[in-house]
Amino acid sequence: MEVVALERSDDLVYLELSGRMDTAGVERSETRFFALFATKGVPTVFDLSKVTILTSMGLRILISGAKTASAKGFRTVIVAPAGPVRDVLDHAAIHELIPVVDDAASARSRLQDSKSPGA
Repeated sequence: MEVVALERSDDLVYLELSGRMDTAGVERSETRFFALFATKGVPTVFDLSKVTILTSMGLRILISGAKTASAKGFRTVIVAPAGPVRDVLDHAAIHELIPVVDDAASARSRLQDSKSPGA
């Protein structure tokens, strides 16, 4: 798994994850993953459009990331999972914990809505 911050502003962190989100990939990138968003304390997008494999270790890091964000008072959204990656997320019912949307615009809108009163 590779992690790149496409945006890291005072309003949003947009992380592009790519490759294999399996045991080896997560172990290699976990520290970087959390360092790029957890310290900022702002809404965060996890873009999975370039992820090729998603295993239980990949699910674990996404859930752990969302819980870390929630504990610090901000939200996360998963964007653009496709094919087998989307299937794994659907079977795990990840949408019950982390919103899953199809594109970046929807992710940004979802996170903006979460800032509104009553969201």
